Amino acid sequence: MQAHGLDFIRVCKPTSHPIPYEGVEDLERTGGVMTLTCRRWTGKRHETETDRDVNTRPLRDADDAS
Repeated sequence: MQAHGLDFIRVCKPTSHPIPYEGVEDLERTGGVMTLTCRRWTGKRHETETDRDVNTRPLRDADDAS
């Protein structure tokens, strides 16, 4: 991703990053969230990983946040 000039957060949980999660539900209703779910076998059990991508949420609560 960085090779393409993209900034990203790999892990973002609602409890540790509340600002990006504000309004995500509204964006989901309007199609502003891309969701990718992958299920894989680990050799012992199936694991499911879900990634959600939102490009319009600030990372922090500040006047200069983008």
